[in-house]
Amino acid sequence: MSLAAPTIAPDQVATSAERRIYYGWVNLLMASVAMTATLPGRTHGLGLITRPLTEDTALNVSEALFSQLNFWAVLIGTAICLPVGKAIDRFGVRHVLTAVAVVLGLSVAGLSQATNWIWLLVTLTLVRGFGQGALSVVSMAMIGKWFTRRLGMAMGLFSVLLAIGFINTTVGTGYAVSTYGWRVTWLAIAACLVFGLAPLIVFTKDWLVAAASGSGTFSHSRRPPQRKSNQPRKISTFFLACSQPATQF
Repeated sequence: MSLAAPTIAPDQVATSAERRIYYGWVNLLMASVAMTATLPGRTHGLGLITRPLTEDTALNVSEALFSQLNFWAVLIGTAICLPVGKAIDRFGVRHVLTAVAVVLGLSVAGLSQATNWIWLLVTLTLVRGFGQGALSVVSMAMIGKWFTRRLGMAMGLFSVLLAIGFINTTVGTGYAVSTYGWRVTWLAIAACLVFGLAPLIVFTKDWLVAAASGSGTFSHSRRPPQRKSNQPRKISTFFLACSQPATQF
């Protein structure tokens, strides 16, 4: 009579050398960079260009009109969050991060070239939806899919890194806007998103793939064995997506 060997999930197999470095921490760093990159779609980021934008004679948009356009951009852009959450469950954060970064970069570039309120509304909606909405979902999913036991510690560190990132980027962006103008600054940010954020796919890993290959071994932040159904993981990502309009916009 033979006894069946116990099932061991890929994320529980590790060598002594691999246990020293948990790749989830690298993903956490990438997540903080991704969340910081949501600046052009956030209220405080757009606040840096509100005055110069409304004073731009090429646009001829008043502060009152910009506020209305911003309202509709937030409302419509919210719809982007749910499809992005579903895409993360299907394709993984690596590919979704790259796609969102490229679309956001192109949207920011389009916003920098706006010449009328219709153009401004379309690009502002895309920037709000893919920036503050979709990229925030991707960033938090990068952490939530890698941590269980030390999720609180991971989120605490994430908050510290995010504060540092937002402080530096806000100050730097404000200086650039006052020195070079809002259009040049937003075009430069678009280039950073496409050529700086999108390539982070090289350093970002999906936890199931990393566990199977042994390159993301779970040690101190070990996950429980993988279930046959990945429904709980989908619910988690959809929860992140649904929470964005209430907590981020």
